[in-house]
Amino acid sequence: MFNLSRELNNPKLLYWHQQQRLRILQNQQYRWLCLGDTVQSVMDIGAPLRLVLPHLHGLALALYLRPEPAHITEMGLGGGAFLRFLQRYAAKANIQSIEFSQPIIHCFHEFFNPLTHNPQIQQADAEQAIHHISNQDLLILDLFGEQDHPSFLSDPLFYEHCMSALSENGILTINLLPALNVQLHWLTGSLHKLTGQACTVIGIPGYQNRIVFAANRPLPDLHEFEPLLQFAHQHDVDLNQLILL
Repeated sequence: MFNLSRELNNPKLLYWHQQQRLRILQNQQYRWLCLGDTVQSVMDIGAPLRLVLPHLHGLALALYLRPEPAHITEMGLGGGAFLRFLQRYAAKANIQSIEFSQPIIHCFHEFFNPLTHNPQIQQADAEQAIHHISNQDLLILDLFGEQDHPSFLSDPLFYEHCMSALSENGILTINLLPALNVQLHWLTGSLHKLTGQACTVIGIPGYQNRIVFAANRPLPDLHEFEPLLQFAHQHDVDLNQLILL
């Protein structure tokens, strides 16, 4: 399990944006993005495609549940860790990332794009952008401020728009950081009411993150271990970082 305090020690400051409390820090092995005192994204400098933070291994299961997606929208760029993963393992897909903060977009290009890809990144508010999105095989919500999610992630209408933005077999994937279990129960209950289908929820031992998958059709069973193990091996996903709730 990745230990933030142990691994992200002896940092050197590379960038600071005072108004947004945005910092880019680096030590001998890692480069990371902080909002305030919260670590948002970490990149292994020597292996930039590696999924460093444990919750990313949960997000990666989106490609198991919906293999070979043609259209992917990621809301929340951060340091681009999951975007780099998608560019490698869903290379044929049309991938767009929506990010509200222009300084974060700048930092991605300056510090977190070592392979100098030219991804589709749109500077926009996710709450408004969702109205212009459709036919997505994967819609990924990874939206955080300095301490919490934006308020519209507590609005059932936003999730109604999200489900409407999916393709017939599309999947909504959410990185949730619930302060209380009631927040997780509210979200899964709201999505069940919208879709008539049960959500799949992944926990991250030692972290508050919960990865929630929702679809308008029944989701594939994650209890079938052999194909899941094969997927994990092919995609460098560590299943030991995850627990099916």
